[in-house]
Amino acid sequence: GMVSVWYLHVLPAHVITSLIVSLVPTAILSLQSQSDVLPAGVAKNIGLSAARILIAVLITVCLNTILKVAMDQTADDHIFKFLINKLAKDSTDFETQLYLCNEAFKWLDYNTYTRLSAHLALPTYSLFTLVCLSSYAAVLLTRWKGVEQVTSNGAIPGMYVR
Repeated sequence: GMVSVWYLHVLPAHVITSLIVSLVPTAILSLQSQSDVLPAGVAKNIGLSAARILIAVLITVCLNTILKVAMDQTADDHIFKFLINKLAKDSTDFETQLYLCNEAFKWLDYNTYTRLSAHLALPTYSLFTLVCLSSYAAVLLTRWKGVEQVTSNGAIPGMYVR
């Protein structure tokens, strides 16, 4: 997908050095290296998941840095400077000052949240997000606890066995 976009846009360097292009191969390798058998225990699975995410982020950052250095690409550095200065409130860079003075990049004010709440957009979104995260956590914990409780015939409780 991204490679075809890169090719169709006459090979711009900023597309191939984007973070998503660096994340895709890392994610594919991470998913392919997973075994079908989960280790026993919720704590082991949480630790394994955290380690896999940390390793994927590190590999993504390293791959992205290598691509940027190899292609001499610095077009998106101002975005990272902006994010760092926005969160740290320490903006001394001129490009960052230009972004920060623009109204579109300011923090949302209280009136925005009250308007979103008055039209039920924020509560609906919050409820939907909470339901999705809760169901994801419930399925994940059930699956991880099920590995600990393998029955005598090798089946996981709650799973259909022929």
